[in-house]
Formats: sequence, structure tokens, C-alpha cells
Amino acid sequence: MIGFARTTLLGLALLLGTAIAVPAGAADKLFVRDELANDAARLEAKMKPATPTAPADVARLKASAETAYQKSEWSAVNTLYGRLAGIEPKEPTHWSRFAVGAAMQDVADYSARWQLRNNAHAAAYRAYVLAKTPQAEAQALNVLALTYVRTDDQRIALSALRASLKTIENPEARTQYDKLRPAYGFRVLENKVDSDAASPRACFTVSEDLVTSGKVDYAPYVAVS
Repeated sequence: MIGFARTTLLGLALLLGTAIAVPAGAADKLFVRDELANDAARLEAKMKPATPTAPADVARLKASAETAYQKSEWSAVNTLYGRLAGIEPKEPTHWSRFAVGAAMQDVADYSARWQLRNNAHAAAYRAYVLAKTPQAEAQALNVLALTYVRTDDQRIALSALRASLKTIENPEARTQYDKLRPAYGFRVLENKVDSDAASPRACFTVSEDLVTSGKVDYAPYVAVS
């Protein structure tokens, strides 16, 4: 399982730089999470600088941040793009790279690690909300999936990848989705057949609790042949 997780993490990391030519267009967001939106709002408020930053300083900061990102210096990426996100809060790339920098760090202290992961989720979601094109939305969702893989929340990662694929069908995102789905998606865990009973029956154990209240009809999903 460790090798699987590492392979998945590498594949998701590769998605961060994937470019796909698509026309710009407005569309409703497919992936909506109120809790993440609230976390993102709190994070943005906390990162707002106390005083304005001179344009020359912003330019130098961007150059340093890009260099750190290209070198995979995740602590520096997290710090520098965090500052940029505070200065230019409407720029989704700042939030996306801040999220990557936070997610990719390995720290021993539990509290610090939790804070980094929580910031990564919130920042990636903020990048998604700010994204103006399908390409940018899909890339932000891929980053969000990466942040959840890093916290072993593969089910949420699957949901983010599913939304990404609905936005733009991408071979690499599809590969990662197909790797995660067999292990963490909704599936049948066990089945038993009682064929000798007066009324033969089959029992299936699934990976999640089914909805039993309200008007839910599972008949279309069951076929006898």
C-alpha cells in the first residue's frame, strides 16, 4: 500500500504542471464544500499584510517564489507564495502553489503538520473558487486531490479528481482516478448466496452505509440474469 500511495502521489504531482488547451468559459463549480470555503476565508484574512508592499518587492518575491517552486523547496514555496497570496488574493496560482508547498512538507510535530495540511486544503479550494477557466479549475482540483492524498483522505481526493475529469478529461488525471478508485471508491466487499433456501437470496456487503430513509430506489442498480 505504501508503494501504491507513493505512485499515486507522484502521478498527482505531475498533474500540477499539465497544460491542456481549452476555450475559456464560465461554468458553475462542480465541487462545492462550505467547510472548505469557510476555512479559505479565514486563511485569507489571516494572510492579509498589515501594510502595502512596493511593486519592486512584489516582483522580487515572485522571482524567489518561482525559483523555490522549480527546486521543490516546499517550505520556501509555502512561505513565499503565502506572502504573495496575501498581497494578491485574487490570483489563483498563488493559492495553488501555496497549497502544494504546505501539503508536500513532512514535519514531525503533529500540530504543525495538521496546520500545514489544513492550510493546504483551504488554499487549494480557494484556488479552485478563483479559477476563471476550465483548465484552471481542473488544475486546482488536481492540487486539491494531492492535498487529500497527503492526509490519507483518498475518498475526498477521488471526489476532487472526479470533478476535475468532468471539467476536463485528462489522461493523467484519469490514470490517478483509476488507481484510487479500486482501493477507496464505493465497492462490494463481500457477497453471500443462499441458494438452498425456500426463497433464494443474495447478500452483499458494501464499503459504505446505504441511505435507508426517504424515497430511495436501488432497484435500477440490481439485475438478475
